This record gives sequence, structure tokens and C-alpha cells, in this order.
Amino acid sequence: MLPLTRRLDTNKRIRLPKYARRVLGAHAGDILVLRISKGERSLRTSLPLNKGGVVYIPTDVQGALGLDAGDILSVEVEEVIKKKEGGGEV
Repeated sequence: MLPLTRRLDTNKRIRLPKYARRVLGAHAGDILVLRISKGERSLRTSLPLNKGGVVYIPTDVQGALGLDAGDILSVEVEEVIKKKEGGGEV
């Protein structure tokens, strides 16, 4: 598990730093199992890692956690599900 503190940008996304992606062995197309927390609220979800280390936070997750642009989030990467060569999951 890798804990990070990230700021939610105006497009409601977070960026995983290069060092974190390297430590995790995560690449674009992989699915990240994340625990996202804001204050006392916490939610576990699986989201795709996009090019440049970007993870878009879906509207339902934003609503459940009461997220707004600029919020500071605690993000724990619990697992990386590798993308298969053919485009599916391993």
C-alpha cells in the first residue's frame, strides 16, 4: 500500500507522481484500487490510470465524499491490476 496526499484539480482529477508510478510499477491502462479519503469520509474504488499518471475521479465518488476542486485528499494505492497486452486485465 502506498499512501499519498494529492490535491484535486479543477477537472476533478489527481495525478500520481512519477516516483509513485515507478514504485508501484503502474502504467497507463492499469487499474488502480484506491482508498480515497477527505476528512472522516473514505471510499474504496477501482479507477484506470491514464497517460501522464492522471486518475479521473467519477461524479459518484465526488458526491459520496463531498469533493470540490482544490480539496486535499489522502489517497492510498492498495493494488495495481495490470493491463494485458491484448487490452484486457490480467
